[in-house]
Formats: sequence, C-alpha cells, structure tokens
Amino acid sequence: MGEVSVLIEHFTYAAMILFLVLAGVGIPLPEEMVLLSGGLLASHGSLDLGKTVLSAWLGVVAGDSLIFLIGSRLGPHALDRPWFRRLYSPRLATWIERRFAAHGILAVGAARFIPGVRAPTFLMAGMSGMRFLRFI
Repeated sequence: MGEVSVLIEHFTYAAMILFLVLAGVGIPLPEEMVLLSGGLLASHGSLDLGKTVLSAWLGVVAGDSLIFLIGSRLGPHALDRPWFRRLYSPRLATWIERRFAAHGILAVGAARFIPGVRAPTFLMAGMSGMRFLRFI
C-alpha cells in the first residue's frame, strides 16, 4: 500500500507542474485552484510542503517562461500564426503595447495577475527582445 501512496504523491506533484505550465501558456485552467489544492493537501499531510511549494514554483515559472521563449524565438512574426492571432487580438495588442510602452517591466509584473492578459503580455515581452533574466 505504501508504494501506491508514493506513486500517487509523485503523480500529484507532476500534475501540479503540468497544469500550471498549461495555465501559463494560456489554456484556461484555474491556476489558483491548483495552488490552493496543493496547499490544502500539504496542510493535511498528504503532500510534503517543501515539494508542493517547489512544484508550484516550477510550474508557474516554466509556464510563464515557455510563452516568453516562444515569443522571443518567433519574434514579431508570431502574430502571423493563426493560433497567436486568436490569442492576441488587435485591440488587446494595442492595449498591451500602450501599457508596455508606458510602464515597461511593471506592466509585465502586473499582467501576471490579470486573466486573459498574462499570456499575450509575456508573448509580447519575448517578441520585443526583452532579456530573459529581466523577464524572470
């Protein structure tokens, strides 16, 4: 029985990371629910708190970094791709560009907490040539 519980625990950490990465790239998954669920399981002793925090951090940073790196890799031509055009409407692009021009890195930090704006902003940060370490 102990082997099964260890397997479930490891699966839970991996699932947390996966769901947070998917949320980071714009899939409409409630990131907060993943984080709260992990915290709840850790508070009841079902998960190790340190591993839960590490999994949450890795998932969030990996998801945010992935969309940034896609933007930096594709550059401004990312907007020529149909998937990105759906994510990045002209109206949203204009709104983000204005915030980005006015507030720079602060706009990127604030976008982290605005649903529907985070992924396009991080994509734009990558497309604009922002350095990865500055983004992180």
